[in-house]
Amino acid sequence: MLWDPPTNEEELEKPLEDGRKAWEEGRAFNFTIELLESTEFIGRIGIRQEAEDKVWNVGFWTHPKHQGEGYMSESVERIIEFGFSQLGALRIVACHALWNVASERVLKKAGMTFIRYIPEGYQKKGKWVEENLLGLSLDSWQKMRVEQYSEVGSRRL
Repeated sequence: MLWDPPTNEEELEKPLEDGRKAWEEGRAFNFTIELLESTEFIGRIGIRQEAEDKVWNVGFWTHPKHQGEGYMSESVERIIEFGFSQLGALRIVACHALWNVASERVLKKAGMTFIRYIPEGYQKKGKWVEENLLGLSLDSWQKMRVEQYSEVGSRRL
């Protein structure tokens, strides 16, 4: 996570209020991911507007207990679909710390490709964390979906 966890409940109030306001204004949408059968907490995912018009940024976190089980891959695919089909995005981007190869795999599985290296992505405990920026254009996403549906259709014949 980019930020340190809260030390008390009061520290959650401002981020919660900021999130509600951003949702109401259509600038950011954050979701909790739960198991359908038990509502067990899996993680969080969000999508927010970038400064550049029609560009949205995806961020996510998976509870360590559920890492590697495919839940975040599915969630990222869904949030990308939401961004393109409901928010009118022309491009969706996401960053991952260089050491976080699992997040990189999730993003690439969703069709994102490398855009650029960011040597000073964010600070954690006073030190810079290197990141890579990945992205997916609307055109690439649409082509990818057509290919997926074509593969499914050809297997049925």
